[in-house]
Amino acid sequence: MASSELDEQVSACWTALQEKNPLVMCVTNRVTPQRVADVLLAAGASPAMVDNPTEIPQFGEISSAIYVNTGLHESQAQALLALQDMYSAPKQPQAILVLDPVGYGASAYRNGLIDTFVKVAAPAAIKGNAAEIAGLAGVVTHFPLLTISKALSILLSVYKEAVGGKGVDAGDAKSVEMVGPAVALAKRCGCVVTVTGEVDVITDGTSVALARGSDPMMTKIEQLDLEAPPSWIL
Repeated sequence: MASSELDEQVSACWTALQEKNPLVMCVTNRVTPQRVADVLLAAGASPAMVDNPTEIPQFGEISSAIYVNTGLHESQAQALLALQDMYSAPKQPQAILVLDPVGYGASAYRNGLIDTFVKVAAPAAIKGNAAEIAGLAGVVTHFPLLTISKALSILLSVYKEAVGGKGVDAGDAKSVEMVGPAVALAKRCGCVVTVTGEVDVITDGTSVALARGSDPMMTKIEQLDLEAPPSWIL
């Protein structure tokens, strides 16, 4: 698909978002709620920042989408369990679920909660940095480069370093090298996977798009990658 077609599709989605002004329930860590709310408001959505697990079911019924990033402070861990119960109930919510597995790989506790949440809630989209997606995909440190389609061949000469990372920070991992693991994760989970970095990777397990829109300085501000406009590579 040409970059112009992608631009048109993104523009059409943005227009529809502004027209519908959907309610988005956000279950976030304590670092990012203001920025997440600001980005959603700017995009045309109506954010509801929900931290109390007892409110999860009611907001889930009226929300068009649910965004979760996993800081996993005590109340958010309970909210995550409430979401799991909601998505495992006979009558599941219609809300589109987006997961940012923040810090995956940092601790066994965090990994266990996120792994279970992915299996039970089956998010429609997973967005993370290279280290987080590598962990969810089952990639070990120094994972060899994988190739798929023409995505890697375009930028392979630029990004040669192997995958590494501390979970929360991507470390030296280059998201373009994550095309293979991202595709594998998307196929396994039946969802869209986005790897954020200087070059973002977006895949549904079949098609792959690369978008340049980030700056290295953006890694110094939490959740700033949500705001970068894309410049499509393919």
